[in-house]
Amino acid sequence: MKHVDGISGNDCIICGERIPVSRNKKKELMELLIQYMNEG
Repeated sequence: MKHVDGISGNDCIICGERIPVSRNKKKELMELLIQYMNEG
C-alpha cells in the first residue's frame, strides 16, 4: 500500500501508473487503503 498514490474513478494510481480495478475489488481495495493510512 505504501506505493499507492491514490484512487481515481476505477483506477488505482501506483508510482504514476493507472491500474484498472474491477468494481468487485474496488471496495476491498478502498478498505485496505483506509486501514493502511489510519495505521501510518
